[in-house]
Amino acid sequence: MKHIGLILLALFIAGCNKTQKDDNKPTTKVTKEHNTTKKVQNAILNLDNNDTIKISSQSIQTTLCESNQTIIINVFATWAKSSLNQLNTLDILEQKHDICIVSVALDSNKTATNISNISHKVIFSLQNNDFVDKITHMIKIDKNFKLPLNLIYKNTRFIDSYQGVMPYEMLEYIIKG
Repeated sequence: MKHIGLILLALFIAGCNKTQKDDNKPTTKVTKEHNTTKKVQNAILNLDNNDTIKISSQSIQTTLCESNQTIIINVFATWAKSSLNQLNTLDILEQKHDICIVSVALDSNKTATNISNISHKVIFSLQNNDFVDKITHMIKIDKNFKLPLNLIYKNTRFIDSYQGVMPYEMLEYIIKG
């Protein structure tokens, strides 16, 4: 059984280089650049309780997480079923590992199914869309990215971004690696 899991993980990693269209299939990395010459230096999200998230093209600073933790910024929408499923997976991951998960909603439906039982940080803010637009520009992914979008940081340094649902095993592999 352990060998099957390793084989599946290897196949998943190998498949990440191809664009996938099925919402239930593993994620894909996209590097399509924006058609604009405007350079964005930072994306800053100021929250009501004086917490902040500041992202540059290579790093993150936030008062929500410790700087030595692996940080996953999860961009989701409550209307996307795959996004809601990813929230549960991220919750389990955060409970089992010393990592910080921050989910940023692209809509304001705080009463959506599965949101009320999420224990990691979930941010609903009118600034979220502008914040995410700046991030996608900085890391050079298309503004029409596939949900959910996961940005991975280790020791405040940007590691990678993944679009679409990431299986628990893949997330765990990334944070341990």
